[in-house]
Amino acid sequence: MTKKLASTHVLFERKLVVYQRDRSTAWQCRYKVDCQWHRASTNTYDLEEAKATAQTKMIQALLRKEMNLPVVSRKFRDVAKLVVARFNNDMKYLGRGSASFKEYIQIIDKYLIPFFGNYNIENIDYDLLESFDEWRINRMTKVPARSTILNHNATLNHIFNEALKRKYITESHKPRLISKGKRAKRRPAFDMEEARALKAGFETWIEFANTSKSKELRKLLREYVFVLLDTGARPGVELLDMKWKNIRVRADHDGLVEMYVDGKTGGRTIIGRQDTVDALRRILIEQGKVGTLELITERNTEDYVFRLGDGTAPQSFQKLFAKYLTDHHLLLDPKTEQKRVFYSLRHTYATFSLLYDKTPIHTLAEQMGTSVEMIERHYSHLKMEDAVPQLKGEQTRAMLNAEVERNTTYQSKTKEQFDLELKEKLRDAGRKSGAVRRANKQ
Repeated sequence: MTKKLASTHVLFERKLVVYQRDRSTAWQCRYKVDCQWHRASTNTYDLEEAKATAQTKMIQALLRKEMNLPVVSRKFRDVAKLVVARFNNDMKYLGRGSASFKEYIQIIDKYLIPFFGNYNIENIDYDLLESFDEWRINRMTKVPARSTILNHNATLNHIFNEALKRKYITESHKPRLISKGKRAKRRPAFDMEEARALKAGFETWIEFANTSKSKELRKLLREYVFVLLDTGARPGVELLDMKWKNIRVRADHDGLVEMYVDGKTGGRTIIGRQDTVDALRRILIEQGKVGTLELITERNTEDYVFRLGDGTAPQSFQKLFAKYLTDHHLLLDPKTEQKRVFYSLRHTYATFSLLYDKTPIHTLAEQMGTSVEMIERHYSHLKMEDAVPQLKGEQTRAMLNAEVERNTTYQSKTKEQFDLELKEKLRDAGRKSGAVRRANKQ
């Protein structure tokens, strides 16, 4: 039997204990309510005062239980930190939820703890949530999109569920979350002519790179863009965290690969067509790997696909993509004047799949890792009910890769054009300077 320490005093057997921690003279207490032990400080160095305080805390806890209130009170900040620790543990040891958990942690650090942190979690109610909604608008300097609010609500639910599990709150104290928000705009896509120009402009643009490092980065950007446009994958971790072992060449379907990606909605297998296959083969050459695509992918190597030759991840990809679009007069959607980003490629893929390939929405939803409802909401203008089963994308691929006359609207200027313009500007400046000198003499 474990010997009781001199610094431990049992007031009620298996119910209430007063004790001192190592290297501390302040008295602590632990008490059992509803078959669960709770710990607290008595905030005193006097033993008799500590005993009286401990009994008071236990009686208060029992009364709170009888009134269907949480036995102990906890700050929102403390519970949120427990949730963050769980997220980090799941990502590190279980390898799951990395994308969504990282986003939840950012929401906790940037929005939830700064506002709710010092409130007791059982005191968070509807009125406080409405105050948070106003505070969030001021912090963002805009009305958040409904998707943003839903992400915040999902994070809050994780925290409230943690508090429920630990009996810091009861079910009746869990507040109803607000989900109103600004309706999200459909992201700007590329039309077919613009998409052709997008693909065609890379070769010359890559050759114009100032350094070998810049040229290598531009090449990797090209492959990234081509695969996004060909698969509809989510930009970011879905492709950037993909490894060669996650790819399988479909021998039964020439020009197709299966790729396992993991991102916002979990893991799934997507189909890549000939453009993806060609892009992967070019990456193999740039990375200096020896062997065919089939051989490399069968080795189950842990190497990442979208990496530079030295194994480093690309930096500032979005800025580089914006520069490419700007150079080729493709950055702004002419209809909405919205700036195009990597997500515009995903929207373009969905539009072309429905409009030209007649892909059924259920198949498209599985490929893109989204819901049928989301596709219906954003692409209902394409009359999806007329879609027929097909995911090979033969019509889109044929139109994108067709040999057509180049539209000069989307072509970047050549070096000779830049030099000629510079000479014209210098000549004009010289004429103006001479005119000023002559005017001064007169």
